[in-house]
Amino acid sequence: MSLHDCSVTMPADAPELPGYTNLVLIGQGGLGRVYRGVRASTGGVVAIKELHDVTQGSPAWHRATREVDAMLRLKGHSNVVSVEEIVQLDGHPFIVMEFLSGGSLFDLVQRRVLSVAETILVGHQVTSALVAAHRV
Repeated sequence: MSLHDCSVTMPADAPELPGYTNLVLIGQGGLGRVYRGVRASTGGVVAIKELHDVTQGSPAWHRATREVDAMLRLKGHSNVVSVEEIVQLDGHPFIVMEFLSGGSLFDLVQRRVLSVAETILVGHQVTSALVAAHRV
């Protein structure tokens, strides 16, 4: 099965984001939903984060803007997902990022216990990203 195939049923309220097709819900949390999608212009697979309850000018909007700005400054860091663009649809922000097929660290530790070596590696990668973030 390719990344373009979809075995997940989309929620009825899935966004129709111009320039992107085949949106499949892959995760959700307090800040919003994350979809896997295909950029129509290139055929490339991306992750699209739909931010909930973030209206332009709100405190959440300013916090999200600061976080995205920091992610953009960290673009290219091996331990930070790259933001490709911010898309507005009816004043609603969507963050388009590189798609990483491995899932989240949370997903991994829910499936199994990490070995000591894996835990040290993850700790090193997180620390490297945090140090870089505090330098920008």
